[in-house]
Amino acid sequence: MRNKPSNPDNRQFTFGWFLIITVGFLVYLGIFLQQPSAFGFQDEDGNAVNRLADLLLAPELMTGVFGTGDSLGILDRVPLLLGAGVWLALASWLGRPIVAASDIAWPPIQFWSLACLCGLAGLSTITLVVGWCGGLSNRFPLLICLVIAAAGRLWLHRRFKRTPHQNDNSQTGSPASSTDTMRPQTMLGVWLARLIPVTVSVLAVCYILGSCVPPWEFDVIEYHLQGPKEFQQAGRIAFNPHNVYVNMPLGAEMHSLAAMVLIGGSQGWWWGGLIGKTVVGMFSLLSAALLGSFIADRWGRTSGWAAAGLLLASTGNAHVAMSGLIDMVLGTYVLAMLVVASKLWPQLKSGENRGGNLFLLSLLAGAAGACKYTGVLLAVVPCCVWVVVASWRFASSNSTYLQPAKWLLWLAAGLSLTCVPWLAKNWITTGNPIYPLAYQTLGGRQLSPAWAERWSQAHGPQADANGNKFAISNLMQSAKQLTLQSRFLNPSLVFLSVLGMAVVSLKRADSAWLMWVALLSWILIVWWTATHRIDRFWLPALPIMAGLAAAGGAWIAQRVSANLAASLVLLGVLYGAVQVVSGVGPTDNRYFVPLADIEGESLVENSLGLANPATAWINRNLDSSHKVLSIGEVKAYLYRVPLIYATCFNDTPGQEWLADLPHDEQLRNLQDRDISHVMIDWFEIERYRGPGNYGFSDWPTHQDIDAMVEAGVLTRADTPFDPMDVEILKVNSTPASQ
Repeated sequence: MRNKPSNPDNRQFTFGWFLIITVGFLVYLGIFLQQPSAFGFQDEDGNAVNRLADLLLAPELMTGVFGTGDSLGILDRVPLLLGAGVWLALASWLGRPIVAASDIAWPPIQFWSLACLCGLAGLSTITLVVGWCGGLSNRFPLLICLVIAAAGRLWLHRRFKRTPHQNDNSQTGSPASSTDTMRPQTMLGVWLARLIPVTVSVLAVCYILGSCVPPWEFDVIEYHLQGPKEFQQAGRIAFNPHNVYVNMPLGAEMHSLAAMVLIGGSQGWWWGGLIGKTVVGMFSLLSAALLGSFIADRWGRTSGWAAAGLLLASTGNAHVAMSGLIDMVLGTYVLAMLVVASKLWPQLKSGENRGGNLFLLSLLAGAAGACKYTGVLLAVVPCCVWVVVASWRFASSNSTYLQPAKWLLWLAAGLSLTCVPWLAKNWITTGNPIYPLAYQTLGGRQLSPAWAERWSQAHGPQADANGNKFAISNLMQSAKQLTLQSRFLNPSLVFLSVLGMAVVSLKRADSAWLMWVALLSWILIVWWTATHRIDRFWLPALPIMAGLAAAGGAWIAQRVSANLAASLVLLGVLYGAVQVVSGVGPTDNRYFVPLADIEGESLVENSLGLANPATAWINRNLDSSHKVLSIGEVKAYLYRVPLIYATCFNDTPGQEWLADLPHDEQLRNLQDRDISHVMIDWFEIERYRGPGNYGFSDWPTHQDIDAMVEAGVLTRADTPFDPMDVEILKVNSTPASQ
């Protein structure tokens, strides 16, 4: 039977909306699919291939799932999944009393998701404190602190004996859905709706297996995993003079560091890094579970599956989850903060509140700020504004409320356990709590004013050809990026989230949902005004977009057709599933390739693709008795030999030791530091020096290196590389002139 509109006297109006939505989506989808390929492919005439061609390539790309070997990499993932599973289980157990201390009746999935997020935030801070105190040389200091945390958890559990239970409208003040709004009534529609959770389950499996794949993404092997590796090998967390990124908040990276320390041994950094990378990938699943359960409370199970599916079907989410980037860790904490605020706001209206609610809210916001500095703007600032507004609006009118001063104390308590330790660490080690930001005002260590200025320019909004940063043309280009051009987009997610924003904003019936629109708008404002507008910096908004997309789908189901709503969602989920499974675009689909085969690529110096040939040559031909001075190459994590390097924002060690010095002094400087080889990555150096890039010092030039070779300071090694791209040189025992 056909779905009946909510107003039987308005059938013609409903049919009109059916045509408008269907035609509008098809037009948008057609334009979306005509955008350039995520791979940058071109046809024979040099024209860009579109996204539709990417989908046609999917069957061919499926070979990457299994690789070219004879065995499947399934059992070799088990230790990684066990390690990550134990860490997540410990986090859930530790975080349970914190969630139970709130007087919100959480459904089980939301309860355990929030408990896990709170526990992970606590474990991250514990690892930071242990590392800051120099306790990373062996596993016992960290184990002792974990035992102390467990004892504190048992005490809290005795005080707050609460268990997860189903929603109670009288307590939450939010209308739990008694019907499945988006569930179709026709047989065809029912089967369409049933395919959504099936596809979501396939996506979840891909996320789990993809998170176990060894790292390859630039930022991950430059600092997300390299930072923990250096901390573990040094035995402490301290100021890093050669990698400016490692001195920023690394709350998400502490899970990798903890695993490295607990495993220990010469290979602890490698296996611990893989376990930590897997934990980071699991945040996307936590986000999907939390969002899906929250939406299901409001509009029913089908809407919950739709929200979770559209979130996981976004290739941007898959990319960061599988590559080890931490943007969805930040996005998950932003979502969790928003879910708690949405539950708490109607409760405040009814005259109920307790300190545990505010502590939970601020802890989650602070955990976002502990991930990276943008988390302070995206979560901590909105949380503080929310607390101030709520205390002003509700506390003064009800004597049973906490006094505003106590609200602020609970807020400070949550932040003090999460992001404040990172700010304090930087304040003590550099003199600047937000180092290297605001260097011109607050100062810092070992970052020249010129490089600080270059940092600000490189990480802020970029000017167009006319030198404008905030012109209307820039805004229009960014709008196209967010709706059409980004390789991280899903067509159904964008279409339905825009519709959901319009519905929520125009109806203005639920102030809690207006917070979703407000926070999404705030994130996009921050992205456009305070960052360099790359796609990854708006990805923390994805869970909010998926929630609003579910709102748009629920409106279509209620006012137009549940079949249409289910079809739009399913189309988007299938689109994303094809991309994620096949590896179309920015995802890594080596789900069943044995880890040994993937790791083996780092030993094949002429391999193409994700392996760096220079890394492969060094790992094959050198060992731990050697030490390499790297100039230009900063992706240090995969190197199995000691590597001295510096990012383009730090002073290059080679320049201090070699530039404009006599040849005998050059050699002595290298020998005094036990440097056996020098690697010059000319490709990276020229890339940094290119227009619009981060910049690089004028030293070295090819003539500088040639002069050192002619003087006998260095000897070129026999490598298969083009010397205009990369050179590896051996340090001689004495100059030829002697």
